[in-house]
Amino acid sequence: MKKLTRKTKWVFIFLSLGILSCGSDNNSSNESFSMIGSDSVLKITSNEKIKEMYQIKDGEKTGFYKLYNDEGGVIEEGSVIKGNKEGLIKLYQNSVLTSVAYYEKNLKVYELDKHDFIYDSLNLKYFKICFPKNWKTNINPQENVLLIGRKNCDSSDVFCPVFSITKEKTNLSLKEYSSNALSLMQSKIEKMKILNENNFTINGFNIIQVRYMILKDGQTLGLQTGFCKINDEIFVMTGTAINDKDGEFLKYDGLFEEIILSIYK
Repeated sequence: MKKLTRKTKWVFIFLSLGILSCGSDNNSSNESFSMIGSDSVLKITSNEKIKEMYQIKDGEKTGFYKLYNDEGGVIEEGSVIKGNKEGLIKLYQNSVLTSVAYYEKNLKVYELDKHDFIYDSLNLKYFKICFPKNWKTNINPQENVLLIGRKNCDSSDVFCPVFSITKEKTNLSLKEYSSNALSLMQSKIEKMKILNENNFTINGFNIIQVRYMILKDGQTLGLQTGFCKINDEIFVMTGTAINDKDGEFLKYDGLFEEIILSIYK
């Protein structure tokens, strides 16, 4: 087998990972080369350390990105839309998470509780997920309610954000089940509004993700649900928070999404 050059070796690795580009600093810090694919850019330093990774769409940074220090450690990660920071942005120092903030159009809207984003791996028998270490959890891998996790709040009068995972056997397809579940909820709840719906394939799992608002007992709640089918069972992963004028749901929306999309075998 022909020996790979350094440049060819990087291309091979990135293609096998689904990353279609790379970049590298040469001996001079003012010189560089970049290999740009159809949807991503990866920059590599002269000592083969990743410096920056980002996705592109129509020639602009759009999607997930990471920045690295000279030692190859992550110092910043998050998402951008047309070059502007959007959603969760995380900062690190010496590989330790130092802050998490929510951005809209490159402006910081909320400083979030970084401790919510320090995770444990939870094994739920059927799959594993990442979940906040400092949340109270009740895990029942043999029951229909697999998990209930709740953030520790300072006051008992406050509705604390909660995340649950349930399962149910069904012959319906993933799409049929999620549509029926949402329709049933709309028929039983005083007021409900679906905000958006997305489809993902994560680590071999197909997920339908839905964000919606409901009015319950005089409170407006924001919810994010991920529906996932494994064999003949549907798993429903739902994060719930108050949706008030201070944007409480927005403060947890990114966290709920990270939990749902952290699913792995």
